[in-house]
Amino acid sequence: MAITTGGIDPQLNALYSKLGITTQSKAQAAGARATKDKLGQQDFLKLLTTQLANQDPFKPMENGEFISQMAQFSTVSGLDDVKGAITGLGDSLGNNRIATFSNLLGAKVLTPGGATNIGDDGVIEGAIDLSDPAANVRVAITNKAGALVDTLDLGAAGAGMLGFSWNAKERGIGFTPGDVFKVEALTTGAKDTTTAKAELYDVVQGVDVRGTNETLTLRGGKTIGIADVTSIRK
Repeated sequence: MAITTGGIDPQLNALYSKLGITTQSKAQAAGARATKDKLGQQDFLKLLTTQLANQDPFKPMENGEFISQMAQFSTVSGLDDVKGAITGLGDSLGNNRIATFSNLLGAKVLTPGGATNIGDDGVIEGAIDLSDPAANVRVAITNKAGALVDTLDLGAAGAGMLGFSWNAKERGIGFTPGDVFKVEALTTGAKDTTTAKAELYDVVQGVDVRGTNETLTLRGGKTIGIADVTSIRK
């Protein structure tokens, strides 16, 4: 590994050179050479002017060739500008992504799955996705072991999303914050009884914006992709 040093005598300089240590003066000289080796706009114009001044007067440079050289340099210079602009835009968008997704911390998001870790308030909220109208919608609440603890009759409903809220404290259901409860929905139609998909609100406790697949960490450590979220509310 190279170390930059300064203010040394020639003998120490030779010793550092053998050890592969870069002195300050050498580092500065290398930087100057790198800058000098880079062809800028002024260098190009000077080179082109010299070429025109020393061309064969009987075989002067064609207009098309002259324009072509200017266009090539302008294209390369323009590409460097575009590259710099895109890099700056990418950095800006990256910062905006972080700021945007950080606003989700503490928010409630509606996610599929039908299971959630209950919070301190004992409330579970969600929605039932009804593909067809139903004469009655019943929500069944079960604990982690699969035992039925409560039911909610929501009545008749049309097709679409039907919201619901269940409060364990008000219903006299014992729980400990963090306990897992599952929600299932049964719909009674004109001919038969079927199950419907339940989606539940959960609290966002963490956000991961690495890469292109942003993920959210919910209460209880559950993780989901941002694409799986169907609704957000504070």
